[in-house]
Amino acid sequence: MKATLSNFLKRFTPNATVHRSAPTVSRDWPDEGFAGLSSAYAPTDPASLKRRVEHLVATDALAAASVSTLVSQTVSGGVLVTCDDEEAERAFNYDPLDPARKQSSTAIQELVIRHLVVAGEFLALHREINGRYALQILDADQLDRGKTAELDDGSFIASGVECDRFGRILGYWILPALPNDFRNVSTESIRFDAEDVVHAFERTRPGQTRGVSALAPILPMLESASTAQEAGLTKLKVAAIVAGIVVSADGDDAFTGDINPTLEPGSVIRLRPGESFQSFQGGEAGDLPAFLKNTHRLVAAAIGTSYEALTADVSDTNYSSARFGDQNAKRRAESRRWHVLIEQVLEPMFRRWNAVEVMAGRRADALEPDWIDPAWPSIDPTKDAEAETAWLNAGLKSRKEIIAASGRDPKTVMAEIKADADRPTKGADQ
Repeated sequence: MKATLSNFLKRFTPNATVHRSAPTVSRDWPDEGFAGLSSAYAPTDPASLKRRVEHLVATDALAAASVSTLVSQTVSGGVLVTCDDEEAERAFNYDPLDPARKQSSTAIQELVIRHLVVAGEFLALHREINGRYALQILDADQLDRGKTAELDDGSFIASGVECDRFGRILGYWILPALPNDFRNVSTESIRFDAEDVVHAFERTRPGQTRGVSALAPILPMLESASTAQEAGLTKLKVAAIVAGIVVSADGDDAFTGDINPTLEPGSVIRLRPGESFQSFQGGEAGDLPAFLKNTHRLVAAAIGTSYEALTADVSDTNYSSARFGDQNAKRRAESRRWHVLIEQVLEPMFRRWNAVEVMAGRRADALEPDWIDPAWPSIDPTKDAEAETAWLNAGLKSRKEIIAASGRDPKTVMAEIKADADRPTKGADQ
């Protein structure tokens, strides 16, 4: 008992050494917080953190809804490339671009954001298969976190990412397969030049080399909400129990050797002579619906969306509040889309794809891409259309800008409008 108490008290001594990267990785919390962490900071136990996020997303409705909401708001119908070659636009936007030739650019974009939210980062390799470009998507755990070293001339490797002394990325050390993969025949990582790798994540610190899941800060909150909901369901089940107690006169073992018997709805329990049964009930747990609603609001705010978008609950929403929350979510989605999806994934993809096309003789010259965002759903289309018309008539917006904001290619729309204008109306020749 003394040894146990001594071990317990060690947690509270000033000299205790404690490391913690996220509330779901350890039970301890250091007094110094994150002070003194290197610029290439990564969680102390990122593998455990990633597994816990993946498990919660797979088993909890709120966590799964959080991921789906961020994916749909960021990608929606998909970001489209536009350039001076319409055939190149069509090929890149709609042809399959994975090695198996099953996933188009839009499907790959959804995987990018899903990996970004759950794992904190997206990892892939540029490949050329039978003269065609392909993007081979990998698990983020294949980027060797154990590969960390100091190199010559101030260069270094931090969690599998090799950089020079200025912080420029030179290469990536990637495992051939995950440790638990049946194809894994080697635990040695292989170096790939930086130009052959797509590695995307949201940077929050100077010199950061690895990403952290967007759900990491709210995992305890998600877990608490899940536990509370299960407790509420259990309370309903207990309230539905109709059970009976029968006192036995012959002294038989009422529970057939089970030292921890349970009550089930409709059960009848026998007791030994001299034994008695006494019921008990815990105290009130408070207003569970209010607690869950407040938790959902905090989760929505933390991941950068609105409560209404996360839960589909619009019972307490008017136009003004819905629009305010919608605009905040739109700004966060646009930031994620441009700074991660377009700049870190789609731009490198298009340039490598275009280079392969030119080398194969299918394209004459390198193309400069531009990007069209997917349209953001309108709360009141009529009011939005009136506002756009006012901006256009005032000379403060162009038709091209308005069309692009709707998620369509201005060249295509203008050609369709011209075709409609040139088409003879019925009865014009009569």
